[in-house]
Amino acid sequence: MFSNGQTTVYSGGQNRIAAQLAQQRIEEIRAAGFGPKYPLDPRLETDWTPVPGNPGYERKTEVSDVCSTNFTILYNNGGCTPALPEAQTRIFVVTVRAVGAHPNNALDPQTTPVVLQTVLTRR
Repeated sequence: MFSNGQTTVYSGGQNRIAAQLAQQRIEEIRAAGFGPKYPLDPRLETDWTPVPGNPGYERKTEVSDVCSTNFTILYNNGGCTPALPEAQTRIFVVTVRAVGAHPNNALDPQTTPVVLQTVLTRR
């Protein structure tokens, strides 16, 4: 019973840290604004990347241009009304997960990745 309780407390702490790191990344994205069209947005992280200054955690940051009137339609798929020459809205999705607590840097099976998103529009 004690070991189960200890595992629950540990994984809860890992989840809270992952949530805080994801929120921190979201705030960094908001502070930087909409971002450039070309070259690709430098905040894009397509592969898992170690979180700077936080060993044991890694993140992905996905960026999608979407229609301003319907966020479920990707901008480059067409169908945006009104049709504009470039995207005016982006969705940023940040996923943070705990790693390295187990042999071979395996994922921590007791924690769930934290996923946060924000929507930014061009001014």
